[in-house]
Amino acid sequence: MLRPMVIAAVLVTAPLFPVVAQTASRVPQAMTDDAVIVRERAVWDALARNDSIKALALIGADVPFVIFRAAGASVTTTTEVVRSITSRCTTTRSQLDSLRVVRPSAAVTILAYRSELSRDCGTRPFTNVNHVETVWAVRDGRWVAVGQNFAEVKAP
Repeated sequence: MLRPMVIAAVLVTAPLFPVVAQTASRVPQAMTDDAVIVRERAVWDALARNDSIKALALIGADVPFVIFRAAGASVTTTTEVVRSITSRCTTTRSQLDSLRVVRPSAAVTILAYRSELSRDCGTRPFTNVNHVETVWAVRDGRWVAVGQNFAEVKAP
């Protein structure tokens, strides 16, 4: 189930972003698997603290960003995504597990994992559990987040 989502994320995002066609001289050294995981956790931690400045420093500001959900895909920017997360709710719990790194090319890295996020947005607390894939790619010589897929995990 995870493999088709990862393949779909690569196929859909690759044509949208010329970053994957950059020459090898513009591609920085690949992040190690541990570095990808540490960066993703740091982004989630910054968002949980409503620290938009730190989150954008980690993922890149104003980068075109594609979000895939069951209802379809939407294109926005990293700045808009971070603003929507940090301005409305308080995160009470954030957990990532079952992390796995996939590298379709030297300029693209995909991190697949399970997330559990508990938030309070003023009406009532809620928890979302998702299978997530974040697509990291080289843009202007720097690793940035360019897309994310969320597949909600339904309770049995």
